[in-house]
Amino acid sequence: MSLGAIVRNTASQIAYRTTVTLRVSDPQGRTAIDPLNAAQLILEIPIIMPGQQVAVASSAGLRTDLSPAGRPDKVASFDVTLGPTLWLPPENTTLFPTVTTTYLGVDRFDGDPTSGRVRYSVTSTSCRPLVARGSFAVFLDQTGAVVGGAFDPDTTSPHCDAMDHEESLSTIHSIPTGIDEAKTVVSVYCDIATVGGGRVKPSGAPFN
Repeated sequence: MSLGAIVRNTASQIAYRTTVTLRVSDPQGRTAIDPLNAAQLILEIPIIMPGQQVAVASSAGLRTDLSPAGRPDKVASFDVTLGPTLWLPPENTTLFPTVTTTYLGVDRFDGDPTSGRVRYSVTSTSCRPLVARGSFAVFLDQTGAVVGGAFDPDTTSPHCDAMDHEESLSTIHSIPTGIDEAKTVVSVYCDIATVGGGRVKPSGAPFN
């Protein structure tokens, strides 16, 4: 299923490395997500400047082990939890380059309206490449309600390069029908430092 949310920093301080946990529950309060996809529901936003809004998205399959017939579990609720955040005083804004994304459009793949390529432009005030930690798109309907999202966790993408440029995010079966394309919100996650811990991530560590 396609998941999306928009996180806003309403504080006057800089939010650095904010953990975001997405939870999808069934009518009994159990997680409705396939355990193989559970890791994709824990993400980390590197930087949220005061007043900034950031797209958070993921995709995951529903669990089928609770039904004797192997049917996908039913979804009753979707919750977003913000975890630990390092709050930095606004005086540090000069240490954090501004990376701005502008949505350009969606190119659907032939024969599948739920799959396609989300195009966007990136403008950065950084004089050096930053650490890429994924790109995210959130889809909204005509009322402005979030109806899903797509993400690319590729950390080798050039979307955090110093030069202004255009990029795209490809997604399969994550674009809901009936979206208002013009309202799509795209964010690229750019960090000022690499994430420690090596290649093996402990349980509960952010997917990106």
